[in-house]
Amino acid sequence: SRQALSHAVFLNQPTPADEYRFFGRDELARQLSRARVGLSLSEEEGAHRASIEYLFLGLPVVSTFNRGGRDLLLDGDFCATVPAEPQFVAGAVRALIERGLSRDYVRRRTLAKIAGHRERYVEALMRAAHTANLGPLPPIHWPWLNEEVYAWLTPDELHARLA
Repeated sequence: SRQALSHAVFLNQPTPADEYRFFGRDELARQLSRARVGLSLSEEEGAHRASIEYLFLGLPVVSTFNRGGRDLLLDGDFCATVPAEPQFVAGAVRALIERGLSRDYVRRRTLAKIAGHRERYVEALMRAAHTANLGPLPPIHWPWLNEEVYAWLTPDELHARLA
């Protein structure tokens, strides 16, 4: 609760109507560039894209124990999963900051870890196209994902790159 964190500064303060303001891409990128560790503190999630986005940006991640999909890409070398108690979260954040890991290292290791998942995704797309009798498709290879997977592409930008 905010009362328990009265000393904290919340970047996305609610408006007087108690609504949170939306961070656009530029503001979000600016704020994340100031961060040194990403936090994933919910108990239950689906894919939890935020933790993956942190890793693509080269941020180590502190997560609490959870149910959901985010554990798949968390790497013990630059991620910590701890009990949902403030002292454990704070200790893990301090430890990761003290390691002084480069963002490039975290990002490269994450991209290497996701490569196999990406290949299985492409294979699934090819099988689906075959099942739908779309005829032979050219091999799908997206080398630009290796360097720009962190980019926020609109559907039109993605379509233009695939065309």
